[in-house]
Amino acid sequence: MGSHGGATGEGQVEILAELGITEESTGAPIVSSMEVVQVGVSKNGLPVNIDKNAHTKADAIIITGRIKPHTSFRASYESGLAKMIAVGLGKQVGAEIIHSAGVENIPFRV
Repeated sequence: MGSHGGATGEGQVEILAELGITEESTGAPIVSSMEVVQVGVSKNGLPVNIDKNAHTKADAIIITGRIKPHTSFRASYESGLAKMIAVGLGKQVGAEIIHSAGVENIPFRV
């Protein structure tokens, strides 16, 4: 979720709860932290980070998202699942890296 929920694990759990996603409703633990680990470097030289818990504890990661038209597509990979991977799994650090060149350059930095 990038910086959503005040860029805190607790805040992100609160947002999920507002959406009806809780440990009780899913029957699964919700583990949220802003800790990341760098797992590589993109072809553009940007660090590639992932949530530390997902990296060290998950057997698999499944990215899901709703599909809807974006308000202003300018490039092949600008929103949707690609953004969820770079920003969502990268937490606040991923959001900062992706947004560091300004919104107008996001399509060229992903």
